[in-house]
Amino acid sequence: MTNLSLSELLEVRIVNKRFYNACNLPDVYRREFIALWMTSSNTLRQASINWKSLCLAGIRAKLYWQNLSDEIFTRQELRILYDELVSTLASPSPIFPALRRDIFSMPTLIQDLLANPDDQYLTDYELEQYSDSVANYLEEYSEELYYQTPTNNLVSVRWNTRKTHERDSIGSVSTQCSDDFGDGFLITLVKAIKKPVRVFCKATSQLLLESSSPLQNYSNAWESYTFAAKKINSLFLPVTELINDFYEIKFGTEALAPPRINMLKILLRLWRKNVFEPCKTLILEEVIKEVNQIKENNMANLYWAESRRIVESLLDLSLNELSVFFKQHSLLKLEGPYFFLHSGILDHLKKYYNNFPGVFETEQEVLSGIFIPATVREARRTYCITIGTKFQDHILLNESLNQDKNDEDLMIEWSAQNYGIPTDHNSEILSRFSQCRDHKLSDILNQLHNYHEYIDI
Repeated sequence: MTNLSLSELLEVRIVNKRFYNACNLPDVYRREFIALWMTSSNTLRQASINWKSLCLAGIRAKLYWQNLSDEIFTRQELRILYDELVSTLASPSPIFPALRRDIFSMPTLIQDLLANPDDQYLTDYELEQYSDSVANYLEEYSEELYYQTPTNNLVSVRWNTRKTHERDSIGSVSTQCSDDFGDGFLITLVKAIKKPVRVFCKATSQLLLESSSPLQNYSNAWESYTFAAKKINSLFLPVTELINDFYEIKFGTEALAPPRINMLKILLRLWRKNVFEPCKTLILEEVIKEVNQIKENNMANLYWAESRRIVESLLDLSLNELSVFFKQHSLLKLEGPYFFLHSGILDHLKKYYNNFPGVFETEQEVLSGIFIPATVREARRTYCITIGTKFQDHILLNESLNQDKNDEDLMIEWSAQNYGIPTDHNSEILSRFSQCRDHKLSDILNQLHNYHEYIDI
C-alpha cells in the first residue's frame, strides 16, 4: 500500500475485506494527507483515526472549488487559484518583518502587519499577475456583485464572525454549494478560500497532538502559516477590499465598524479555532514544564527557550492594531490566546508560591525572559497576595494593590503620543478593534439597526 496514492487507496479498498482493512490504517491516511497538503512532519506517536476524515474533507474542499460558478472566472482560472492557495499553505516562501525605526518595529510578521496595515497594499511582484487579474474581473462585475450580496453576509465577513447556521464541517458538497450560491459569488468565494485553510488547520492541530516536541513544532507550524497568510492575503486582497467597499456603501465608515477586514484576519481566526483551541491545554502544560526545567536546571537555556516563541505566536493571535504598540506596557489589557497562557501560568505560580515561599527576584529573571511585562507584573502581585496572606505581611499586601504606571509604561505612552497613537481606549473602541471578539451576528445587526435609527432621528 505504500506506493498507492490517496485516490487509488479509496478505489482498491472495496476489493475485499483484507484490502479494506489495509487501506483504512490511520498511518496510511496521515502519510497521504501530508504528501498532498504539507511538506514534512515530525511525529513519533501513533496516528489518529481522524486522518481518514481529514483526507476526505480535503477532497470535498477541492470539489467545492470545482463547483464554483464560472460566470466571472473560468474553470481554468479557478483551478489555478485553488492550486496556488493549497501550494502556498503547503510550502510558503519565507517572509520577514520590514526593518523599521522606533515604535513601529515589530519582532514578528503578524505584529508588523498589525502595526503597519498599509503595507498589505504594497505590490507583491510574485502575485501581481494573479491579484491584478482578480481585481480586474471583480471591478468589471462590481455592480452585479453588489446587488447579489446579502447584507447579513457583508456584516458577517466585515465583523469576522460566523452566521449561526454556517456549518463548520465539510459535508455534502452538492448540498453546501446549492445553499452557499444563494449568498452571491463574492461571499461564496470567501467560503471557498476558508474551506481548504480550515482543513489544513485541523490537520496541523492533529499533527501537534501526535508530536513528540509540541512546542517547537507549534512554533514552526505557526511561522510557516504566517508566511502563507501574508501571501494569501495579497492574492485575495481585491476580494476583501470589494467587500469592505460594499459594507461602507450600506453602513458608512463610522457606523460602529471595526477596521477593514482582510484575509489575514480571517486566517488568524481559523487558526485560533482549529489549531490553538484543540492544542491550548497541551501548550500550557509544555510551557510550564519548560519554565520549571529552566528554573531548576540551567538558566543559560533561557535565551533558547521555545516558550519565548510560543509567547510571540500567541501575541500574534491576541493583539490588534491598537494594543500592538503597548505590548510591553505592564498594564496592558490581555485577551485571547495569550490571556489563556497568562492565566494558566498565574494559576501555576499561585500554587507554587503557596507550597514553596521564597524570594520573587529569582522567579522574576525567568519570567521576564519569557513573558511580557503585564504577566510579570501580575505574577509579582500574585506573589504578594499569596505570601502576604500566608504570613500576614502587610507590606506585600499593600504592594499588591498598586496599579500605578511605572517609568517604562510612561515612556511607551509618550512615544505613542508622539506618533499620534491614542493611549486612552474605551471599551467600545477596544471591542471593535479586538481580534478575539465573539459577537453574535444577530447582536451586530441589532446594533447597526439601532445606530441608523438614532442617526435618522
